[in-house]
Amino acid sequence: MKKRMLGLLLIGSIILASAGCSSAPTATTAAETESSDLTESLTEIDLALPVAGHEGWELPGTLTLPEGDGPFPAVVLVHGSGPNDRDETIYQNKPFRDLANTLAQKGIAVYRYDKRTNIYGQDMVSDINLTLEDETVIDAANALALLKEQPDIDSSRIFVLGHSLGGDALPRINQLLADSGNTAAGYIFFAAPARQLSDIMREQYDYIYSLMPVLTNDQQAQKEEAYSQLDRLQELDSLDDSKPILGAYPAYWKYLRGYDQVQTADAITSPCLVLQGEEDYQVTMEDFNIWKGAYGDRENWTFKSYAGLTHLFTPGKKENASAAYLKAQTVDTRVIADIADFITTH
Repeated sequence: MKKRMLGLLLIGSIILASAGCSSAPTATTAAETESSDLTESLTEIDLALPVAGHEGWELPGTLTLPEGDGPFPAVVLVHGSGPNDRDETIYQNKPFRDLANTLAQKGIAVYRYDKRTNIYGQDMVSDINLTLEDETVIDAANALALLKEQPDIDSSRIFVLGHSLGGDALPRINQLLADSGNTAAGYIFFAAPARQLSDIMREQYDYIYSLMPVLTNDQQAQKEEAYSQLDRLQELDSLDDSKPILGAYPAYWKYLRGYDQVQTADAITSPCLVLQGEEDYQVTMEDFNIWKGAYGDRENWTFKSYAGLTHLFTPGKKENASAAYLKAQTVDTRVIADIADFITTH
């Protein structure tokens, strides 16, 4: 159940294998070889993240350090939907590894870790009370606290980058950090939804099916079932809490229904950078414009969108949907340069 649930923001299973789940290992690509050559001067440290409330649970992680002496500014990477590994592997693409290697080349340390549902998915599958809090928020806040203890890290300059559903979670992560007396130096909203997940999912289904004017009988049945499930999300209070819907138990959806990420972000006083690919069909320019409409006049918020880039901030066209992810690519250098500039100037 969990592997279906956590691919929701990357709906490609209608046409292709789900792009929200980590793919099987693949052969080494030219991009990987080039990345290896570029990172010979970097240091990678295995740094496991303890899972709060679960004795003995740890999330394997990697702290990538720049060349030279610290302490360095750092950024924690928070995954999007799916039981992601620390690289956020999607087919042959590894956007979080791209960010770690290239930002470290620019003097910024990066911490990335395997998602809780990647490591302990089988243990969590029967947890009918699981929410975004347990899946993402708590671990991200604890990752920042863990980095503060590292001697090579400047504890006053730790940023948090959230991709997709991880970006949705950033305002709540900020709240949790504040409650514990911690704070992030800044937040990077990396293709972050500004609307309810159920609404975005319906929009994704609408768009994907608009690309398929003729459906097979099986595809038509899948379409009808998908929309039936989406309709059921309008009746959450009458659903059986022990029966999953669209791969998640009602508690997960009720949490999201009660969470307004845009309103919650009003409490953020740290610098914020909102980035968006203009060819993104999963989290669209509508979301970007909602964020900008809410906070575009605040001095601590910066907004940038990129023509020709997808949800992974790699080159592609919206009409290719998740087929754009089948080719091994790396995160666009303009995007990484803008992230580095944001971090180094704050």
